[in-house]
Amino acid sequence: MQSYLTKELMATKKLTIGVMNAIKVLSKVEEANQIGRKLPPDGFYNQLISEKMDVQDHYTAWRQTQDQPSRRHGGDGPFSFCSYPFLLDPRAKSNLLHIEARFQMEQTVAHARMEQQLYGSSNRTREDDSRVISGKQRSYGGAGSSSQEDPDGSSNRRQRRSDDGRKQLSGRGSGGGVERQGLRGLFFNILRSRFDSNAGSGRDSSNGGGPDSPMSIESQLVRREGSMHLPRPADCQVQGTHSDMCIVRVRRNHLVEDALDEIARQYKRDLFKPLRVHFIGEEGIDAGGVKKEFFQLLVGELLSPDYGMLVYQPESNTYWFNACSLEGEEQFMLMGLVLGLAIYNRVLLDFPLPLPLYKKLLSQPVGLRDLEEMQPMLGRSLRQLLHYDGPSVEDTFCLTFSVEMDYFGDVRTIPLKQGGEDIPVTEENRHEYVELMVDYLLNRSIRRQFEAFAAGFKILCDGPAIRLFNACEVERLVCGNPNLDFDALERNAKYDGGFTVSTPAVQWLWQIVKELAIEEKKMFLKFFTGSDRSPIGGLGSLKCIIQRDGPDSNKLPTSHTCFNTLLLPEYSSKEKMLDRIELAVMNAEGFGLE
Repeated sequence: MQSYLTKELMATKKLTIGVMNAIKVLSKVEEANQIGRKLPPDGFYNQLISEKMDVQDHYTAWRQTQDQPSRRHGGDGPFSFCSYPFLLDPRAKSNLLHIEARFQMEQTVAHARMEQQLYGSSNRTREDDSRVISGKQRSYGGAGSSSQEDPDGSSNRRQRRSDDGRKQLSGRGSGGGVERQGLRGLFFNILRSRFDSNAGSGRDSSNGGGPDSPMSIESQLVRREGSMHLPRPADCQVQGTHSDMCIVRVRRNHLVEDALDEIARQYKRDLFKPLRVHFIGEEGIDAGGVKKEFFQLLVGELLSPDYGMLVYQPESNTYWFNACSLEGEEQFMLMGLVLGLAIYNRVLLDFPLPLPLYKKLLSQPVGLRDLEEMQPMLGRSLRQLLHYDGPSVEDTFCLTFSVEMDYFGDVRTIPLKQGGEDIPVTEENRHEYVELMVDYLLNRSIRRQFEAFAAGFKILCDGPAIRLFNACEVERLVCGNPNLDFDALERNAKYDGGFTVSTPAVQWLWQIVKELAIEEKKMFLKFFTGSDRSPIGGLGSLKCIIQRDGPDSNKLPTSHTCFNTLLLPEYSSKEKMLDRIELAVMNAEGFGLE
């Protein structure tokens, strides 16, 4: 059927009755496949349509149909291949999504410029409840934190800055600073609170203890981290708002705190502008590469077990919501917003979330098969219970309609239905037990966390285009193509500054890259492009440049990750090039201008 469709389109260059009938038949087959899942989604992709379709024209025609419900089902609306999304591969759908994002960005920027002309910088048309986190929530600790206040109401509370809604520490009572919770981390809090206390009172080691005192040691650690003299985002010289972009300012060593606070202070509609990230204390200008590193570092921090928002599942190498998490809903909402921001701004993430999460984001049901993919051992055990045909199920398995959960050492029994802890699982009710168990693990137990996460994600990713994707394609949209085809990258590379494809230094470079281990290849790719992920269309879709950076020298290679450009001196030997590349790649962090 696909072969006929391709040949007919190539021969006629138009939609014939035969083409339309073939598409309708494929539509019925794909609909049936949703039930049995016997065929992989890529079996329905049509390469010719995906590559040759005029993305903007078909998206516009499809939106006209979507905006007029009477035309959705066989009406007189314009034809669009977007109405048959199973024909489009992930790259084509990604282009549609980014067309939608570009339209949204242009409209938001135009509106902001008009507001700027009418009202200046007064923000008089904005209401406080249009912020990502409302003023009331921010004043009580912002993103998921709670106000810490003594019984007399005098010390240790977070206050909102009057100028831009930012949060700062207030009150340095006998505790030496403000106690931070959740994402801030206990060890981090001790260092920050003690350091801030010293800085605020002008004390040094001679007044606060000897060189081996806890306060002195903590101050040395903060200094060693390079953040001692960096101003907080609200106090830095970089402007926090702009009519043309959404600005996020962070310190590298306070990344999670600054990032979540910066995102929380934004007005929701400002999030639809192009994102610009500034690392305080660094000179890098964000033309793409800075925000790539920002997202990678931020996701790496959020996945840390220290924060307790997600739990690692070693069987599937994925992360799932922590059902016992003490974090507030605002923090899960901000985590979902981080994911949505990355998609909206075309940044790939190393965010290994399981497929059931993406199905839930698309409002698709999840079941035992999804649990088997996420937690294979548990899923197989439940499947075996359903298929068991031996002696009494009740005597063999000794199960009740309940599940045990470990709440920080306190094991609690949770009934799957009313009185479930006293209801045994038998041959007659085992199907009900499995359904309730799966529903509890995938839905009920993490409902609070997921709903907040989904709300954050859908602030930016709830347009019509995202509904063209299936769960597997959304996963690829987030994480990129798992296949790293460096041959395709080499074939599509361009050369500048005197380099050509036949230059010995260029040939050595590709030989070295192909000889690297897979993890080393990922590190090189991150050094080169700012991401160790392949875009949804594969490495061959990257526009990369290898540029000569002078004659042979001991200078290290550098890169412009915003433009996928590698600046490579023309080294005198392959061995020297390997040594220089390894040194550069292993020590690459931060941005600067020469």
